[in-house]
Formats: sequence, structure tokens, C-alpha cells
Amino acid sequence: MHLRISLMFLAALGSTAHAAEGVWKWVDSQGVTHYADRPVPGAVRIDIKVQSGPVPETDLASPAGTTTAARAVSVQPPYSQLEIWKPAPEESVVNTSGVVQVRMRLEPAIRPRHTLAVYLDGKRVENLAPGALAVDLQDVPRGTHSLVASVFDDAGKLVQQGQQVVFFVRQESVAQPPVGPTLRPPPRR
Repeated sequence: MHLRISLMFLAALGSTAHAAEGVWKWVDSQGVTHYADRPVPGAVRIDIKVQSGPVPETDLASPAGTTTAARAVSVQPPYSQLEIWKPAPEESVVNTSGVVQVRMRLEPAIRPRHTLAVYLDGKRVENLAPGALAVDLQDVPRGTHSLVASVFDDAGKLVQQGQQVVFFVRQESVAQPPVGPTLRPPPRR
């Protein structure tokens, strides 16, 4: 709170003629920092540069008071499309013997010093070839699973992440035979 008031006071001083001459700063016996346009015992002079002309629009919550235009540019993702299209969201993959084919789209193509990674149920898939947009997952058990595609830079920092895709693996068995209108009933004995 004191810092905010002090900053507002400095801003007000910055618009006065005295600001061009300097501001005086001191800390009292209780540790509170004060600012004034006149010297007091123990005060240190701070020179303030007064800016003329329009002030760029800034956001106090943004890092280092970056301008709105600069923030808008930095928020743009480097890839216009990063998605897993196979399996489709909520798709049931049946009788795969544990193999699930994963296919991705990435536009534009992977950039130099970027790496594409796929995560199955939160664990990174290790057999993805560099730059490959397809991988066949092995030994995926029946049940509900999630996939996420991510791009990292050469320092390991996340550059962009695609939407999570949830899919289901169904393994039919004697205990759970396949059913449906096009299947014939099992033979009678």
C-alpha cells in the first residue's frame, strides 16, 4: 500500500516543475519510505527524467510495464494449428491388440530448434521420431485415455500445447463379446 502511494506521489511530482530538479527520498525510524520535493535531514536526492509527448498504454500487471501492442504480439502462438486428429475426441478404438494410431496436424511445419512431443495419460511418448506427425502407440490397455501434443524449444521450454483428446480403448473378449445390429448371434450348441 505504501509503495503504491509512493509511486502515485512520484508520478504527481513528475508533472511538476520541481521534478526536473529532483526528488528527495528518506526512510523514517519505522522503516517507511518517504518522498518530497524539498530536502530533509538524511534525505537522498533522486533525479527524475520527465517524458514529454504521449505516454504509451501500459498495464501495471504486465512484466516490466510492456505496452499493450507488445503484449498482443507476444501472445500470438507460433503455430496456427497444433492438433491430434486421430483418434478423434471421444472416439472408441476397438480390438486394437493394444495398438493405437496417433496422427497430428501442425501448421506451419515444425520450426528449427523446436521439438514435437506427445503425451499419453500425462507421460511422454518416447518413440516419436523427430518431426514425425504420426506414431503408433503400443500396449495401450482398455479404458479411458488422454493425448496431448506439445511443442518445446531447444531449452525445453513449452512453446505451444494443443487441446487434450480423450479416447477409449475397447478390447472385446469372450466375457465381453461384440454386440451390434450387423453382428450375427453366437451359434447355439
